[in-house]
Amino acid sequence: MNGMGLGKENGTTCFAAGMGELDDSLKAMTAMLNRSNRAEILIGIGPDGEPSGEDLSEDDIPEVVRRMSAKIDHLPEYSVNLDSLEGRPFIRISARGYETPYTFDGWFYIRKCRLTRDGQSHEVREEWIQTLTCAMVRH
Repeated sequence: MNGMGLGKENGTTCFAAGMGELDDSLKAMTAMLNRSNRAEILIGIGPDGEPSGEDLSEDDIPEVVRRMSAKIDHLPEYSVNLDSLEGRPFIRISARGYETPYTFDGWFYIRKCRLTRDGQSHEVREEWIQTLTCAMVRH
């Protein structure tokens, strides 16, 4: 596709092709908040930064909010909006949070992002933070 696109994933931005990737995206959100105190999740955007074509609407937003409330322990400040690129819809979740650590399903994650050897692409991954005490799992 030749569109403008939304760039690439990085330490504070995550793309999800559709609602089927919602839980993984919310896990990534907690990882970004724990690392950088901010996160942006774009649902309906493929790994190339282009719209995936999933048929998203305002009707999907309550499900996003419900899953966030069910899976994330103490929600950060956030907004969930329907947006579009090239006339194709996507859901944008923007979050800021300074009350770390945030958990997803009782587990702590942190986002690690590093440039690859070519200096242009990013390798992004979430890892469980093993150094936190078990007593902090539910706070």
